[in-house]
Amino acid sequence: MIPIFSILSAFIAVVQFICFLKLYLSYQKTKTELIGEFSKVFLFLSLFWGFLALPKIVVNNLKLIQISLDLGLFFGFLTMAYFLFIPFRIYYHRIFPKSLFFTTVSLGIAILIFNILNLKPAFIHFQNNFVFWSENRNLLVNIISGVLFSLIGFLAALFFYLGGLKSSEKKVRFRAFLITASIICIPLASGIRFVFGSLFNIFTSTLVAFILGIFSALFLTIAIFFFKPKTKKLFYKKIYGEEE
Repeated sequence: MIPIFSILSAFIAVVQFICFLKLYLSYQKTKTELIGEFSKVFLFLSLFWGFLALPKIVVNNLKLIQISLDLGLFFGFLTMAYFLFIPFRIYYHRIFPKSLFFTTVSLGIAILIFNILNLKPAFIHFQNNFVFWSENRNLLVNIISGVLFSLIGFLAALFFYLGGLKSSEKKVRFRAFLITASIICIPLASGIRFVFGSLFNIFTSTLVAFILGIFSALFLTIAIFFFKPKTKKLFYKKIYGEEE
């Protein structure tokens, strides 16, 4: 049986980790804070996908697989926390309220602890020649996790979108819109997987979520590495009519 979703997760995790290394090495040279913050986004995304890749490839024990799925969700919350934080630095030139940043991280920690304390073996599924696993959580907890994750993701996407509109440079705007699309794919995927996965065909909902996840990774990678502002600053030139 082919662990299709584990293989896809492993591939995406490797790509995201390579992006992290590229940005991290750039940060070590330039000491530009925004590069360092975006490197953390790619690091947490690589960990998110990496933990989803563990079933069958690394572990077979259903309880360990459940833990890996819970850890993946936790790193998803960390990713969303930075997606909330970064656009304020790029477009608004001020610090995102730390209370909201830590609230997002705390939500991820609280859900992780609750899931670990109520640990159950993950579900195993078979579809034709494929095998895959899904989380075994209380349905209400799964729905709450999916809704919270989605709301945070859409809020982060809104900040990037509105910030991008403030820039007069086309590449900056297009980069912001690509990142917005990337972020939107994540809560859509989590909503489909966590909220509707238990109501509809689990293979179909997981497949759709993975397709959205692949598009998210693709959009973000293109935005960061292929759309650089003319100003040679990483993300933006000053707005509000200020001089460079």
